[in-house]
Amino acid sequence: MLLMSLFILSIAMFGLTVMPAGSNPDMFALTLPMAFGQDALALFAFIDSFSSPPL
Repeated sequence: MLLMSLFILSIAMFGLTVMPAGSNPDMFALTLPMAFGQDALALFAFIDSFSSPPL
């Protein structure tokens, strides 16, 4: 669980530094790849999100 938290923290910290103020932090896994032109990676993250259970 600690290892997974490291990945989440790295995405969150990078998103807070790169994305403009007011961006939705819940969408960083999708918006960060799209901001750098990596649409295939954003599509993979979107499809992969279907496998996670709802909270």
